[in-house]
Amino acid sequence: GVTGVQTCDLPICTEGTVSLRLQVTEEHVLHAFTACGTIVDSRMCGDPNSALRFAFVEFDSEDAVSKARVLAQL
Repeated sequence: GVTGVQTCDLPICTEGTVSLRLQVTEEHVLHAFTACGTIVDSRMCGDPNSALRFAFVEFDSEDAVSKARVLAQL
């Protein structure tokens, strides 16, 4: 699922994904979203032993975030 888009003063946009499987690593997330655009930063949050984990991926454009939102909903 997608939690939304957050824009700050810098030209960086954030896409959030929730309910990641336990096997998903940050490398998996980066690989999945690389096709959407330039990734500025990413981070995994939550208990690594729980399905209640989530990730944030920061892109350099709102266009990349739009593509990521479509990908995350597949």
